[in-house]
Amino acid sequence: MALFKSLITAAMLAVPAPLLAATTIYETSGDVVLDPIFGFADYAGSNGDLSITITGALFGDVLDASLVVADAGQALLESFDTVDFDIDFSGASDTASITFGSLIGDAVALFGSTATVEFFFDPSAADVSLAPDFIFLEDVTAQVVSDVAPVPLPASLPLLGAALVGFAALRRKQRRS
Repeated sequence: MALFKSLITAAMLAVPAPLLAATTIYETSGDVVLDPIFGFADYAGSNGDLSITITGALFGDVLDASLVVADAGQALLESFDTVDFDIDFSGASDTASITFGSLIGDAVALFGSTATVEFFFDPSAADVSLAPDFIFLEDVTAQVVSDVAPVPLPASLPLLGAALVGFAALRRKQRRS
């Protein structure tokens, strides 16, 4: 009966289960300054020593932006190459996303070829009272998201686990004899 339980346990270990990598790598909260006349925007957010700074300008349908992610002043990720951008005003919390390519810095291995920055904000909280030509958005959350695929569990690990369980069952059986 003990051998049967060991075999069932080994069979359960043999079922592969993926280990999912977290997609949000960095997250900060900060403010956005928009100049709707000239199409300029700046975001500066922080979370402890972590800071995300994005500066950009919209020229027609082309966004020219830069990204700097730093920890305690040391640049972790930088890009001056905007690959794509999207703005969605359909939800309760509106979103915007900018995808950057040509990444450089110490954290490039976490991202692959591109990094996407997703912004979450409430446009009804926009403040236009400070200057009529600018829009200020407070409490904007920015998440730097990785496009790296989830890391699958190697097939050899369940087999190793099954073998170890089998050896333990055999050892237990030999001790009883």
